[in-house]
Amino acid sequence: MDEEITLEFKKVWEAIGELKDSKATNSNIQEEINSDEEKISRFCSELEIRKEDFNLIFKISEKDVSLKVPIEGKNEAEKQLKTTLVLITVKDSLFEEDFMKSADITIVLKRLGIKSIVNLSTNLNKHSSFLQSKGKPKSKNFGFRITIPGIVEGKKLIKELLKNG
Repeated sequence: MDEEITLEFKKVWEAIGELKDSKATNSNIQEEINSDEEKISRFCSELEIRKEDFNLIFKISEKDVSLKVPIEGKNEAEKQLKTTLVLITVKDSLFEEDFMKSADITIVLKRLGIKSIVNLSTNLNKHSSFLQSKGKPKSKNFGFRITIPGIVEGKKLIKELLKNG
C-alpha cells in the first residue's frame, strides 16, 4: 500500500513539475511577443508611421517577416528589388538580421504573385549598393545582405507603401 501511495505521489510531483515548466514556457513566449511588439512600436515611431498601418501591411511571426500586400513596380525586377529591400529592412530593424536566404525571398515573392523568380539573383545583383549576395549561388544558404544605403532605401519604400497603401 505504501508503495502505491509513493508511486502516486511521484506521478503527481512529476505532473506538477511539468506544469511549472509549461507555465515557464508560456511566460517566455509571452515575453517574446511583448518584446516583438515593443520593437515594432519603436520601428514605427522611428519612421513616423502608425503601428496599426504597419500591421495591415506586414506579418511578423517569431523572426519571420512577410508582406500581406504586393509592392508595385514598373516591372517584375523592380518589384523583386523593392520587396526584398522592404523585407530585409524590417528584419534588420526588428531582429538585427541583415541577411535573408534567397529561398525565403522566393517564397514571399511567389506568394505575392511576383514572377520571373528564375532571374531573382541576376536582378538583385544589379543593385549591389543596396544588396550584396552572400554564399555560393544555387546553394541552400545563398542569399542577400542589405547595406546601409539599402536600409535607407527600404525605410523610404516602407513609408511610401504605408502612405499609399
